[in-house]
Amino acid sequence: MSTSASEAITPHKRSANGGPLLEVVDLKVHFGTGAGLQGRKGGKVKAVDGLSFHIDQGETLGLVGESGCGKSTTGRAVLQLIEPTAGSVRFAGKELIGLKRRELRRVRRHMQMVFQDPYSSLDSRMTVADTLAEPLSIHGLARGREASTRIADLLDSVGLPQSSTRRYPHEFSGGQRQRIAIARALAVSPQLIVCDEPISALDVSVQAQVLNLFEDLQKDFGLTYLFIAHDLAAVRHLSQRIAVMYLGRIVETGDSEEVVARPLHPYSQALISAVPRLESSSSKRERIILQGDLPSPANPPSGCHFSTRCPYAQARCRVEEPTLTTVENGRQVSCHFWQEIQSGAMLPSQNVVGSTDSEPSGVAL
Repeated sequence: MSTSASEAITPHKRSANGGPLLEVVDLKVHFGTGAGLQGRKGGKVKAVDGLSFHIDQGETLGLVGESGCGKSTTGRAVLQLIEPTAGSVRFAGKELIGLKRRELRRVRRHMQMVFQDPYSSLDSRMTVADTLAEPLSIHGLARGREASTRIADLLDSVGLPQSSTRRYPHEFSGGQRQRIAIARALAVSPQLIVCDEPISALDVSVQAQVLNLFEDLQKDFGLTYLFIAHDLAAVRHLSQRIAVMYLGRIVETGDSEEVVARPLHPYSQALISAVPRLESSSSKRERIILQGDLPSPANPPSGCHFSTRCPYAQARCRVEEPTLTTVENGRQVSCHFWQEIQSGAMLPSQNVVGSTDSEPSGVAL
């Protein structure tokens, strides 16, 4: 007898084969642009173009990069909310791409998402109680008094009062709405939560509170996060590892502290140099200001995608695509000349350097 998807996945345990909880291999998501002028064949937008990464049970992987680099598309493709063009997505050892709808629905109980905008991700016509009861009902987990008890526990877990149950989303602040969205994701006891820019739409004053909530919930329930963000400070606070994404591809991965302290890829260096730091004027970190805008994923540069903005680009970079290679202590980098850059043997020739007091003109996070 074949094992069903729900039986094959046990919450809060690693996959049966002992591998990562989530493993993504050569993931691609390409969108057609439609027909061109005079009946010409339309092109393709390579939103995600060959991503590979893994996340272990109980770990947080932070996925960072500029707006438009494909971070959110990656998160949706992992959950099969967008159909990937190619590649593999394995959750707890089970391949998700190609699953039938009924099987995928069973698996999705263990994979949830917290969206960026708590103002649009909650149904304005549903009370909090209805919002939290819906996933319990869909997955046949609880009804009636049992569901009410579960809802009360969920509200307590995210720091909201029991009186919230009869209220509607418009009666809450942005931070409270995001707590409701987090409670909804927790309702079905998932293993993995994809967090898609979950604090970027919130006031700065409540961002830290929500980050701390994510951290506490991970400790309490053994959660695993794919944390998508452009805020490197937030990612560093919550993530054990960071993956830096540029134009549909990962250019560097590694331990969060190591990546932030000593980035190997020129793009990572530019991103991290843009993070404000409280420090004395004598020790200010120089900011790397990239020239030009992010190229279009419909027409990416040949060779290294970053070559058109990289201050270290050589002729080889414009014709030969670098591979994501493990270089040291599990660090991975996609750059032909990372060693020369790190040693100082290769100096920048294109970037403009300034203090951290001014905003960068070329890095739009």
